[in-house]
Amino acid sequence: YNESLNLYDKAIGLNGPHQHKAYYNKGVLLSFLNKDAEAGECYRMATNLKSDYVQAWYNWGNLFCKVHEYHKGKELFEKGQAADPNAVNPKIGIAYCHNRLNNSSKAIDILNRLLDIEENIESEAIVRSELGLGLLQTNNVQLAYDQFKKAYELNNNDYQVCYNIAFISDI
Repeated sequence: YNESLNLYDKAIGLNGPHQHKAYYNKGVLLSFLNKDAEAGECYRMATNLKSDYVQAWYNWGNLFCKVHEYHKGKELFEKGQAADPNAVNPKIGIAYCHNRLNNSSKAIDILNRLLDIEENIESEAIVRSELGLGLLQTNNVQLAYDQFKKAYELNNNDYQVCYNIAFISDI
């Protein structure tokens, strides 16, 4: 990985037309290596160079969520959504933060709109799992269970979905 990091640094130093991508990809690698502070700096640089770089905003927001800084993560997801109002990932990130900031009704609204508007979205399992969490937090246990089961049908290898189905089954 050191060779890749060195080559990203060289590409960044050459100030080419895709410098923002070099910063972004270096951030992805650093995040993979659990060097999150350095990864965050790379995403910051990528978004400074290209303010509508949705995936960089999204990955940067995820770094903050990883350390439970949901307000900051939400702020970055919102910047990603502003850059591309049709992008799905920032909306999922915003809903994720709302669920963890005790504002599940907003999360539910966002996620339901995603399911209504988007057909066959790649991340449907994630949307349904997050929707299930919001419904569970608002004591809509049966609706939550239904969403978790749909998420499980789409991805039966999701730890959180399996856990939540088991948890509800124990109630």
